[in-house]
Amino acid sequence: MKRILIKALTNFREESGGALVLVAISMVALLGFTAIVIDAGRLFITKSQLQNALDAGVLGGAQGLLVSTAHAESIAIEIADKNGYVLENSEVKAETKQYIEAKKTVTVPMTFAKIINIPTASVTAKAKAIVAPLKKARGIAPIAISKDLIPEGPDGTNLLCTKEILTDEEKQNQPNSGQHSPGNCGFLSLTGAEGEQINLKEALLNGGTYSTDDEPLTTKPGGITQAKGPIDELIKMDESAGRTHCEDYTTADNSCKRVIYVVVIDSWDGINGTKQVDVVGFAAYWIEGYDFTGQDKYLKGRIIDTISPGEIEEMIGEWDDNLLYGVTLSE
Repeated sequence: MKRILIKALTNFREESGGALVLVAISMVALLGFTAIVIDAGRLFITKSQLQNALDAGVLGGAQGLLVSTAHAESIAIEIADKNGYVLENSEVKAETKQYIEAKKTVTVPMTFAKIINIPTASVTAKAKAIVAPLKKARGIAPIAISKDLIPEGPDGTNLLCTKEILTDEEKQNQPNSGQHSPGNCGFLSLTGAEGEQINLKEALLNGGTYSTDDEPLTTKPGGITQAKGPIDELIKMDESAGRTHCEDYTTADNSCKRVIYVVVIDSWDGINGTKQVDVVGFAAYWIEGYDFTGQDKYLKGRIIDTISPGEIEEMIGEWDDNLLYGVTLSE
């Protein structure tokens, strides 16, 4: 019995020595994996934060592309800085009415990787936002204007509703007149999800969804004076909210209720009453007011550059002035 106990104790001492070696090796490996996870996690978090800052920067900067590249780049740099990353001018590039992109590399200090002589690691992120005319958008008023009003004249665009068909000479004397078909003031028929007709007031206040890929739209006869109520309501919404910048077309933007989005068509030539027209684009129309005195009725205002959510055209390039633009991240 004594011999058995001595042999068991001897074997235990020998095996415990091997186990200690194995535990030591395992601890080293475990620490190594822990170091990798910690440092890799730090790199991942930094990459994510940097990417978010650049995405926000170029998306915000894209709003300024309709003004100038310098304005767009300034906005992008400011937004990125608010998100914790300073962009140098050389790290931002923009092309007017096309795109803005940013690329930045930051150095991240390592913790455990220093043991194997890797004190720092570099993380790079890049982002690019493009702007282009919208091909599909929501909140579009059921009003159509002809594309020859874009760009507009120096006196703005008055959407004209007249009881008489204008002669060629009269058209030349009123170059900013939008509609000149008797009984049709530029309205479009708008139906709801269930196929029901939506009245003009609701359509002006809420808009509908249109696309350049849609089938031709149907014009809707009617006098422009029926737009007076909703127009007054839109203007009062801006006044009640204290949006003083909406009172002038040079400072108005897509936050203004009196800026409505309208459909752009090829031409009103030959369009009388209920006819079909093709959508070629969209525009933002700042409403100055209206003139409903006399025979001819006017919805007075200006077409302005602005950006709105929606689906944009796939091509990138120079576009006509005063179209309604959209923006999206391209990478």
